[in-house]
Amino acid sequence: MEERVWFGDTSIRIVGCFALFVAWGCDKPGATPPLYKKASYEIAVVSKQDPSIQNVYALPFGKKVKIPGTDLTLLITEFLPSFSFSDKTRAVQARSEKPDNPAAYLSCFVGADLKYRQWIFQRYPRFGNDNKLPIAFYLRRIQLPDTGALK
Repeated sequence: MEERVWFGDTSIRIVGCFALFVAWGCDKPGATPPLYKKASYEIAVVSKQDPSIQNVYALPFGKKVKIPGTDLTLLITEFLPSFSFSDKTRAVQARSEKPDNPAAYLSCFVGADLKYRQWIFQRYPRFGNDNKLPIAFYLRRIQLPDTGALK
């Protein structure tokens, strides 16, 4: 597949489009199990206008990764291997450490400004990508240290 830069500073104008998943925010900082804090997350960034245009990046947990040729930076701040909601409070939580509904909390920066964040799900890739950005984010794979990749 040909790699093209399609979300440069001319095509991604997010200023004024500060859309946050406040209702689905991670209200339990540090909820990520220790093993997953050492993982790398393979994220596909896909054009909504032309889904054949996509780039895949490896994001280490908790480290900002600048996307080449753009002013876009991505950061995984939380990972829940078994994403769910609490029956009582409806707060986001992990049912267990078994990866039966893997979800990563992705923050998107333009320059130094946080512009968007969302949960992205490995098993439900289209869920949550109704943002107003010209791009969508997909959690492709989780690479755990010394144990291999989750599929």
